[in-house]
Amino acid sequence: MKTKFNLKTLLVLAILLITMCLFNTNMVQATDVKADKTKTTTDTTKNTVATTTDNTVKTTETQPKADNKTKVQPSNDTLKLIPDTMTVSIKEIEFQKLLSNDSELKKSIMKILTNNNVDMTNYQIELHNNFDANDNGIPTYDIHKFEIVISSDTYMKNYNKVITVKYSNTDKYNENDGKTIKELCDNWYWTDYEINEKWEDDMEKAAINEINNCVHTYDKDIQCVFDFSIPTGNLYPLMRECGVSLYYFKNDVFYGGAFTSYYQIHKIIIPEEIEDNNEAYISYAKDWIKNNLNYDVTISNYSNMFVATDVNGDTLGFFNIYKANIIQVCDGVTISDNAGVTLSAETIKNDNSIYAEMKNKLVEKGYKNIFNAYEIKLADGKIGKDGLTITFNIGTENNGKQAIVLHKKHNGNYEEFVKTVQNGKISITVTELSPFMIAIKDNGTSNKKLDNEPKTGVVDYTIFASAVAIISLGGIAILKFKK
Repeated sequence: MKTKFNLKTLLVLAILLITMCLFNTNMVQATDVKADKTKTTTDTTKNTVATTTDNTVKTTETQPKADNKTKVQPSNDTLKLIPDTMTVSIKEIEFQKLLSNDSELKKSIMKILTNNNVDMTNYQIELHNNFDANDNGIPTYDIHKFEIVISSDTYMKNYNKVITVKYSNTDKYNENDGKTIKELCDNWYWTDYEINEKWEDDMEKAAINEINNCVHTYDKDIQCVFDFSIPTGNLYPLMRECGVSLYYFKNDVFYGGAFTSYYQIHKIIIPEEIEDNNEAYISYAKDWIKNNLNYDVTISNYSNMFVATDVNGDTLGFFNIYKANIIQVCDGVTISDNAGVTLSAETIKNDNSIYAEMKNKLVEKGYKNIFNAYEIKLADGKIGKDGLTITFNIGTENNGKQAIVLHKKHNGNYEEFVKTVQNGKISITVTELSPFMIAIKDNGTSNKKLDNEPKTGVVDYTIFASAVAIISLGGIAILKFKK
């Protein structure tokens, strides 16, 4: 009985052991499988995370911060990004600062373009002062107008736009000052600097002095800024020229500007003993040019100047020819060289209606010997408050005679100047210019007719009367003889 129990017990234990082994084996396999699955999942997750991290680093290292915009090249369309009016912090008198490479205006324009993703790598910005022309066709400058030029030597492209610039003191513009400077700009276009024998080495300095003298005759407080934009050159062999840009300011406010040509020319001083007429002046000037400049020239009157030409008729230069302290306006008419004006004049012909009208006025006053008539005009400058003195040369043969100058004013009225001829001349002072007529009253000291005296149409009947008398006497003698 005991043996059976032991065998049964062992059999049960063996079955239990086998069952436990089988259970444990399955558990181990299940655990291994679960472990393998877990390991695979974990590795996969790890690889995914690592891959994502690597890509993020790579993106950060190779790409700039995204702004969702694409760089564009300059074009006419990108110029629209620049405002039509821009404000700067400088005064108008400092306008030239805007033309420098690092000006605040250029910086502002560059900032606007780059902030709008315009690629300026191969492009540069230039600013040019814009100019126009006034009513007389004279080139004028406006420092409130600038032309923006975006250019590239690489691409050979230019894009242009004109903008208006407002300065910190632009609102201080004064209308009255504007009118004065406008008159200056309209009336004065070019000037000349005279030299006697040698060229002035510093032509720009000479130009500044001469132009300042002209400007200050209008208003001593006017500031004039110069820009010698064209180098000094040789326009003709006997004169030199340079281009000058002029900008006029008062109290640092801009009122106008113009481009002018500045000439350096020779002056020829005529000795006092030389007659005041073109022929005498030209003869002396030809000898002077030959002796001092070694040129054989032909000289002719050109407006209020003289022009010298060579044997081929080519212009060699212009000259101012006058006596010391006087300037010849035309043949027989002179003014003082410090008058501050330039005049033009021409002779009024005797078939002109003005000539006939003025002659009748003088004949009514007993002046029948008309010497000459002139149309004299203001070419440059303005007549001062003390008036302008004009001298007429009417010949020493008329010394001691009474002469009259009849002047027709702008309003149509006449003024008269009665003078006694001295040293062949008479002088008058006027406040405006227009037609002048000179006549001489014959006081019986001379029977010589004036060269310019027109024919009056009066017939001399003396010979005719003498012939009639002789014939009559002859007739009487014949009658008596027949008796």
